[in-house]
Amino acid sequence: MPSVELEEWEKEMKYGLSVDGLPKGLEVEMYDYIFWSTAPVNTERSGAYLAAVQTSTIDTHKNCICAFMGYCKLVLGVPKEGLGMHLYAEPSKVMDFLAFLKARGVGKGHLTKHCGVARKVNSFLKAGTPSDSKARGHAAKMDEWLSILETQLSLSIPNSRVPQLPDHGNVRSWVIFHVQAALQAVDHELKSGNVSLKTMRMVSVASTHTTLVGG
Repeated sequence: MPSVELEEWEKEMKYGLSVDGLPKGLEVEMYDYIFWSTAPVNTERSGAYLAAVQTSTIDTHKNCICAFMGYCKLVLGVPKEGLGMHLYAEPSKVMDFLAFLKARGVGKGHLTKHCGVARKVNSFLKAGTPSDSKARGHAAKMDEWLSILETQLSLSIPNSRVPQLPDHGNVRSWVIFHVQAALQAVDHELKSGNVSLKTMRMVSVASTHTTLVGG
């Protein structure tokens, strides 16, 4: 994967196309892709794509496709009328896009998600073509290449850092402090015969915290 250096403004810039602002040709292709993906019965789907996808999944796919197409237009200079699903069949463009995303600091899950969408779009591109067509042969090569790339990205990029949690002993001490404060407030107010709402809240919060730390 090529190493990409981005300016700070490039890391923050919006580049994706709006779902509602697609050029007509791409809009038609998107509709065809959605139908191909969601139809309960579709013999052109096979393997990993045998089952129809749900609405939430197809919405994710649409967003990924709009992001890739926007990158091709804004960064790679593809004219609006030249945007189409066929761009997913060009490994150099897919690789450039993933390198761009990596330079923006996205996690491995985001990168592999785009690889997965690229693989499915390439499967879609061969739908309806003859078994010996160049489109099917190229789609098979793209799927193998993308599969290798997806695996290598997953293996080479570290997992997102887990937030450092406070030491259990410190948390327990903090809870004990609040429990003691609540008990002292109750003891003090019982002498006058009334327990205030504020003290009742202190007791409730202290009880909840005690349960959470296993006290």
